[in-house]
Amino acid sequence: MGGSYIFPKILWHAYNIMYGFGIPIEFVLDGKLAAISVATYLLCALGATYLVCRGFLREVPAELIRPKAPKEGKRVLLERITFLWKRLGFLTKVSLRNVLRYKQRFFMMVLGIGGCTALLLTGFGIKDSIANVVDYQFEEITLVRCGGVLHRGDGCADAAGVFPAGRRCVGGGVPPRRLRDGGGRRGPRR
Repeated sequence: MGGSYIFPKILWHAYNIMYGFGIPIEFVLDGKLAAISVATYLLCALGATYLVCRGFLREVPAELIRPKAPKEGKRVLLERITFLWKRLGFLTKVSLRNVLRYKQRFFMMVLGIGGCTALLLTGFGIKDSIANVVDYQFEEITLVRCGGVLHRGDGCADAAGVFPAGRRCVGGGVPPRRLRDGGGRRGPRR
């Protein structure tokens, strides 16, 4: 629902602010593709749940109530490096033992931290990439030539107060000006 209706509407609105499409967005939903997506999602979610429950249901109920015995403690590699191990504090030793003893937890921790860091870097990269898009669009890409009509008199003398210094008014015409943010006044391009 969000990917088919909400996100496209938000993106359309954002681009409509900048480009002024003037027409509403038309939603087209492919029923076959939506059905395949929902079926794949349900297969994965329900399949994983079924496999876990099947393993638990095969065991004796009394065994499921008892807590699992902890793994037998082994020395980690850092404990064999005695000159380094002796300098570490107690909490650091406990933390290192837990991290290095349980490999699955260790890899999940590394993947989690790496994934969060990747998301942060991607977010900051996207922000930096699109931060100046509007300014660049209306300052470098879209340059607008404007014309104006003077009601007081018919010469360039009246236009002297309108145009910036150093710009000439030839034959009553208006020199080109850059527009920004839909009509803000800017100086001439040099």
